Amino acid sequence: MNKIQKIFISLKMQALEQRRRIATLLIVFILPVAFWASLYYTAGDELTQITVPTVDGDVKMFVPVKKSYPLDLGLMAVAWTMAVVSFFSESGSAEKDRRLVLCGYGSWQILLARLILLTAVSLLTSVIPLSLFVPVLSPKHPLMLWLSLFITGLIAMEIGLLIGALIPRSTEGVLIIIAIFGIGMSVQGKAAELFPTYPARQLFRSAMFADDPLVLPFVEQELLILIALIIVTLIFWYFRIRVRRF
Repeated sequence: MNKIQKIFISLKMQALEQRRRIATLLIVFILPVAFWASLYYTAGDELTQITVPTVDGDVKMFVPVKKSYPLDLGLMAVAWTMAVVSFFSESGSAEKDRRLVLCGYGSWQILLARLILLTAVSLLTSVIPLSLFVPVLSPKHPLMLWLSLFITGLIAMEIGLLIGALIPRSTEGVLIIIAIFGIGMSVQGKAAELFPTYPARQLFRSAMFADDPLVLPFVEQELLILIALIIVTLIFWYFRIRVRRF
């Protein structure tokens, strides 16, 4: 059996495992939409000033309150969703993955299969909110808006996988995810720039309001963050499922 076949078989096994959790996945997908809708429709129509990145630099704009912080928090809710899905896909699979290692699979093959599957889930997670954002919010650049949602999902996916590799117990892992994204929702100013999904949030704002959106720098930053998270996750997952032969 070659390496590609091993990745495909591992992917198939993980897809079957996710299919058994379809009800949980549906609930998790609904949560960010419900969270954003509750914020959006209870926020006022008065104007507030925000900073929007553009090709020509940051621009101050006045927008309705419902199009300011509810969008930022809605984006964070999408990230939370993917982090939870990714965490549960990994936290309970250590024993199964060790059996695959005993059968000759590499930890990188198992993780790559999981990344492929969760990338597809992230794609779905980005499309569902987009189907509501476009008709309700009328963004200036819907495609860039989708890109920001998709990138947010990918970064959150890796955060969830990393926590799953570090924390074996589901209760503690979920609490850590809640803490991380709770902090991400509350921090402002320079501290917010340290959060891994901040470049995607800036891309989201630019796609919503800018005539000439700034795209490439934010995508590059998030790709670097994603690669770093993948490398760290692979290292920890390797030691987590390593089988010592005597």
